[in-house]
Amino acid sequence: MQNCTQLQKLKLHGVDLSDHELLLSDNITSINVDYVTFAKNLLPRHCSQLQKLELQHINRCNLELPRPLTSITTDRDSVTITAGLALQHFPQLKELFLGYLNLANHELLLPGSIASIYLLAVTMTGRLLLQHYTNLHSISLNNMKLQDHSIPLPTSINYIRLYKVTLSVRSVLALVEQMENLPHEATCGLFNCQVQPSNEHSLVQQRLKQSSKLCVDNYNPNEFTMQLHVRKT
Repeated sequence: MQNCTQLQKLKLHGVDLSDHELLLSDNITSINVDYVTFAKNLLPRHCSQLQKLELQHINRCNLELPRPLTSITTDRDSVTITAGLALQHFPQLKELFLGYLNLANHELLLPGSIASIYLLAVTMTGRLLLQHYTNLHSISLNNMKLQDHSIPLPTSINYIRLYKVTLSVRSVLALVEQMENLPHEATCGLFNCQVQPSNEHSLVQQRLKQSSKLCVDNYNPNEFTMQLHVRKT
């Protein structure tokens, strides 16, 4: 397809490319791949105009990303990251969606332009160090285990969502403190999270009662669901 110079959008569904290489025109801007088997690298680096990438149900491939990108989506099962996600080299990247990835032995490096992060069932052993991404406004973590790791956030953040995330009481307290220190209105929602140990949940309640800056809605310690709003100063 490298000779299809007018082709800008490509969608592949249910294709076995294990014995072939995907050769694309440099003009391609959008790729949607679903239930496709690859043996070689998913994308050649010469796709310099690619702006949007969606990966779903991919069967084992190396993920080499072209530049520039403005949106990346991965989903389901077995995208194999062989050398970390060094996305800091894509200066136009603003939106990142990663699903069902194992980054346990790798670091997630992002460009300063990143504005929105959505992680679904991503395995990580280290901390999410996001405090230096001053354009980051929104982060959503879903079905993940943060354990005792805190999430250092930049002051630009205005929306945080944790859904079915396992984390410690200490991590929740650190998140509350960061919310209090924000210089603008912001919202943080925890939904059906597992906060450990359960016998220390009262520490979170006490901390929230002491706050004069945070408004708390829908607090449910059994499901550990709550929404925090930074009051306008």
